[in-house]
Amino acid sequence: MSYCVLMQEKAFIEKRETRVEIYEDHALFDGEYYEFDESIACETLRFHYNAKGNISKANTLECHDQKGTKKLIFQLGSGRVRID
Repeated sequence: MSYCVLMQEKAFIEKRETRVEIYEDHALFDGEYYEFDESIACETLRFHYNAKGNISKANTLECHDQKGTKKLIFQLGSGRVRID
């Protein structure tokens, strides 16, 4: 969640698009590789923040670990993200 907020802020501050790509065991935040702990598995999701910091599409991302499932919910427009 914090990396997504960082990408949104970066897009707004730098006035450019930033991409977020989340895969089962890793993610790319504006091209920077981040590997998940091996106990975590996520669905695939790709989106971007535009130069105004708005998200390209509303989404819900599910990630799983031994404790259960967490959902990251991205709101259209503002790009706000929350965890359920």
